[in-house]
Amino acid sequence: MDFEPLIAKKKASLADLEKAMAAPGFYDDAEQAAKATREYNRTGKLLALWKEFTKARNGHEENR
Repeated sequence: MDFEPLIAKKKASLADLEKAMAAPGFYDDAEQAAKATREYNRTGKLLALWKEFTKARNGHEENR
């Protein structure tokens, strides 16, 4: 299965969240800010795991 389209969407989502979090007044709505921050953290962790996985997979393929 090709995960690259999903990963690209997640990367775009992370960039959008970063932009939103940097905007003036973002933290005025504490509930919305907390929700966005949780999503940002989850997405960041997912992308870090994906990077780790692809690095391991590529290393495994090189050692064949």
